[in-house]
Amino acid sequence: VDVQVNHAKFVCSGAILAYHSPIFESQLSKGVSIIVLEELNCSPGQEGLVEECLMLLYGGGVVFSNRNIDMMVRFAVLYQIENLYRLSLAWVRNCMCVENVYKLWLLGNEQQIAAKNKRKKNDVVHLCKTFIRGKEVEIAFELQKHRDSGTLISEEFVFLLLKFTDCASVITDLLPAYPAFSISNYS
Repeated sequence: VDVQVNHAKFVCSGAILAYHSPIFESQLSKGVSIIVLEELNCSPGQEGLVEECLMLLYGGGVVFSNRNIDMMVRFAVLYQIENLYRLSLAWVRNCMCVENVYKLWLLGNEQQIAAKNKRKKNDVVHLCKTFIRGKEVEIAFELQKHRDSGTLISEEFVFLLLKFTDCASVITDLLPAYPAFSISNYS
């Protein structure tokens, strides 16, 4: 079976794909010989990350990192690959830091992931919320760098930081980027 993402094709065993994923099993039972991963929304140049996901299904060693965790979680959720999802969550739990918590929170809140499986979305978001407690000010300083470079910060994430903090003034410094933002919106 060929697995295609963008213009890249990977030759895979249908049996292995079907064993790990009910989504792939369903497609293969219909006699499909090419599985196109359109739903994955893989940007050009990220095909190697999909190959890493496929290698893991074959028992290959894959190093999880900030570079590939988005794809690992997205692939696991969209194609219902429980083992990959558990490994991804373990990496999130063990490697979350001030520098990547916002990126991981955004990943957990992606509409595509949330629509596919709410429980899995909540796992990543829950880990982020647990991590944030006691680190709100450090995270706010990290987000300040993002805002200063022109990156918009999610209002919901700013509110989440405010919810846990004893030092709201540091976090409210993030708010001027949002003229329409009102704390009363979240009371």
